[in-house]
Amino acid sequence: ARLVHVDDVDLDASIEAARLARATGTPVTSDIERTTEDVKALIAAVTIPIFAEHVPLALTGETEL
Repeated sequence: ARLVHVDDVDLDASIEAARLARATGTPVTSDIERTTEDVKALIAAVTIPIFAEHVPLALTGETEL
């Protein structure tokens, strides 16, 4: 694959898929809609996280992003 896309529905599976893809140099994108602590591991595992509008504020507390 030239790109792998995962989501935050099944975090364990998505993190593992991202880890395997990145080990081969394949970029990984992900839709991030959850704001739970465990979603941070997914954010760290992907190359390009794509955040829902509410997520950056919820995770960082920063209003000027």
